[in-house]
Amino acid sequence: MISPVQIYKIIQQFIAPLSTALSGRNMRGIRNRIILAVVVSLISIGIDTYLVFTNYDYLPSLIGTNYGWDYAASVVESKSVFWDYEVQRLVLLLIFVIVGWLIRHSDTTSIIRFRTFQMLAETANLIIMTGIGISIVMLYISLGDDSKKLSESLDCIVMLVWLGILLVEYIFDLKFLRKGK
Repeated sequence: MISPVQIYKIIQQFIAPLSTALSGRNMRGIRNRIILAVVVSLISIGIDTYLVFTNYDYLPSLIGTNYGWDYAASVVESKSVFWDYEVQRLVLLLIFVIVGWLIRHSDTTSIIRFRTFQMLAETANLIIMTGIGISIVMLYISLGDDSKKLSESLDCIVMLVWLGILLVEYIFDLKFLRKGK
């Protein structure tokens, strides 16, 4: 029988390298998290594009794009708005990554600038993932699936909570990195 101490040691051997590899306090971890944020964003955009593409012909010509707490559509637009959302997400990711890259390359030795680049990439990922969540809900509601009725306000609240967590982590990492200088 494995004792709790042995389980702890096994978990520690797995989590310690993973934690270091994704730390916002070293260059390797920051680089890995930037790559992870960009890759997850691109994969998510690809999956959302696939869902829209495969269901596009089944959508009504006008769809609800803004829903209130009562699940009633307050704004109605053409179904082509889904393609606009995909383009907007790609442009948003591109802008955030370019701005982060410019900040980073103004002083490539600064870990604080690199950490700021990471914060921008992760914020773009968060915004994109929230938008995709809302887009998928809109898609299924438009297809007549009432079980998917969620308020986009709820998705935005979740995004704000995660943004708060990202900001708190960013602040603590900056304090740690400034003390190290």
